[in-house]
Amino acid sequence: QDCWVGSARSTKTADGSADGYLLLQDTTAALANVGITSWGDRVEVYNLRGFDLSRGAEYLGQSFMKDSLFRVNTTNSVKGWSQWPYSKKEFFWNSQVIKGFEWYDTTTSTILPNVTLENYKYVKYTDDPSDWWFWQTPSAFRMLSHSDQFKPDKTMMVTKGITCTDCDMGACSGSSCSGGAFFRVDETYRGSSWLFNWLDLDGSVMRHVRPTAPAQPYLIGSQPDWWRLDDSASWREPRFNNP
Repeated sequence: QDCWVGSARSTKTADGSADGYLLLQDTTAALANVGITSWGDRVEVYNLRGFDLSRGAEYLGQSFMKDSLFRVNTTNSVKGWSQWPYSKKEFFWNSQVIKGFEWYDTTTSTILPNVTLENYKYVKYTDDPSDWWFWQTPSAFRMLSHSDQFKPDKTMMVTKGITCTDCDMGACSGSSCSGGAFFRVDETYRGSSWLFNWLDLDGSVMRHVRPTAPAQPYLIGSQPDWWRLDDSASWREPRFNNP
């Protein structure tokens, strides 16, 4: 579908006369830093296939991605990376952090039905907590949470029919969890972190980490103090605090 993306991220029809969607269908990306990034106002993506991408996809504005797949750790990569040996710090320090889909924080509204993520594994790159890479473990899903100026839209991010195959789910003891590579929702004292929210519409995300949980909608938020709606709420991932 013809589309024109002008300055200020405006997404218009080909003649620029009306609002339009950038439409991408049957796209394959492999062995790269990023699969698809759209900074336009509107984008629709169907049947995206991504292999050994440091970051599978991220979208600003209004976005819809359906029937898509992200796979890492194939025979063409080393611990998920296709371009840098992860085992040598002088190489991996300037790589992208591995993530299948990144929720962006700038007035975004995102719908993701029927997305499959494969082989996302927990990797501990260094034992030094003062090293930035100590905190940058791979994740199938990850959110941006660093900004007070840029925040998610008032509408929720929504997923349905999410499958994560051969992904590390981690283990929990009490309120502490470790070793997971499924989703990362950072708890930071920034506006984008406070307001981030993600509706797991059919429970397919929650049921990966809690298989006995009912198949129903669940709200995933980044701040327990903000999004704790009742006593059934709990914190699943490690708390990456950055006051």
